[in-house]
Amino acid sequence: MTQTVPPAVTVRVRRATADDARAIAAVHVHAWRWAYRGLLPSSLLARMSDAPREATWRETIVADGARRASVWVAELSGRMLGFVATGAPQQPGYAEDTAEVYAIYQLQEAAKTGVARRMLARALDDLRARGFRCAILWVLETNGRARDFYERKGWCIDGGARTDAVGRFVLHEVRYHLDLASGASTNAPRA
Repeated sequence: MTQTVPPAVTVRVRRATADDARAIAAVHVHAWRWAYRGLLPSSLLARMSDAPREATWRETIVADGARRASVWVAELSGRMLGFVATGAPQQPGYAEDTAEVYAIYQLQEAAKTGVARRMLARALDDLRARGFRCAILWVLETNGRARDFYERKGWCIDGGARTDAVGRFVLHEVRYHLDLASGASTNAPRA
């Protein structure tokens, strides 16, 4: 039975610790399975596993201490509902004051409750405090739900595109950007 999530006002958003890696990995896999259903092959989604992601998230959170990346989690009564990870762009060529939202995922039951909005707002506040002036993110080209969410929050598609492979499946992604000072889109970032 799926639990319902109350409005986001009761949800706590906090910086992740290494102890959160297992729960983040579980949310990551769950989120891919529901958010990408019909967008990615079901066989690919079925093969996903928490274990390799747990190690990766633990390393990312530990690196957070050096401020290379920041990971935030949303929880309700100690139960993880979602996470967001940000930091310097993973690809070279961007200005020093450009950051990237690497990932933002939540449980299906948290969708449309404001949890993602609160997580993203907290992560963007952190980026501003760290001196970043622009943020980018990559989203699956066919993921209309995510694209609508970002566009409602002021993000703008800027013409950047890339392909990535997950197993034998090719992902087509488009880039969005946001001016962190004004909360609006600006000229496209370099790279």
